[in-house]
Amino acid sequence: MNKDNLVSIDWVLNKLQLSELPKKHSYDIIANYIINGCFEMYFDESIVGTDATVDVEMVFDENERLTGGLIGNGHSIEHRGTKVAAGVDVYHSNGKYQFAVNDYYFHEERFYPTDSEGVWHRPKLVDVELVYFDKNQINSFVPPKNFSRAKGDQGPLKALALLARDLAENGGSKFKTGNKVNASQFKEYILELAEKHEISEGYLRSLGDKVSKVLKELDLNDIPPDKK
Repeated sequence: MNKDNLVSIDWVLNKLQLSELPKKHSYDIIANYIINGCFEMYFDESIVGTDATVDVEMVFDENERLTGGLIGNGHSIEHRGTKVAAGVDVYHSNGKYQFAVNDYYFHEERFYPTDSEGVWHRPKLVDVELVYFDKNQINSFVPPKNFSRAKGDQGPLKALALLARDLAENGGSKFKTGNKVNASQFKEYILELAEKHEISEGYLRSLGDKVSKVLKELDLNDIPPDKK
C-alpha cells in the first residue's frame, strides 16, 4: 500500500458524489461498499482481537433479548499498526460519527475485536476522521446506478451458500463447527482456489460474513444430526 495514495473519508464522499447526502446516509453507503468488498477501509487504532476461525454465536437471555456475541476462543492479542476493516456498522452518539469495526484483517489474517479473554465480541469504534482509503481503489470503483447492490448479489450468494452447505455435509469436518456450517472455513477454501488460479482475493475477504448471513436467512446453517 502506497501511503502517498491514501485519502480521507471526506475525499471519498466527494469523489463518489455522496457529500450532499445526510451524514448518516452517506456513511451507511460507505459501510455497505466496504462489506461488499468494493474497496478497503484502513485504520491504525490499537485493537485487541482474536482469531476469526469460527462464526460469532449470538446469545439471548430468557426473554429472547440479545446479550452479546460469543466467540469463546479463550485468547486474544493486541494489534498495533495498519488494519483493514471488513465488517463495519455506522455508530452515532453525541454528535460524533464512528465506524463500529466487527471484524478486520491484520497481516492478511482475519480477526474479531474482542474482550481481553477472547470470549466475547466487542466491536471497535473508530472515529470517521481516523479512517482512510486507497485513492486508486476509489478511482477504479464504479458505483451502481441504483443503490441496491445487496439485492443484486443475492443470486450468486444463494449459490455460494448452497455450496457451503454441501461442503459441510459432504466435504469433511473442517467445513463444520459442531452442527453448523463453518462459513469462515468455506471462505478460506475459496481463497485457496483464488491463490491457486492466481485470482486477486481483495474482493473475497468479506465472503465468509456474507455467506454466513445468507445461510441463516435461508435456514441452511444448522445441519441435522443424521447428516454427515
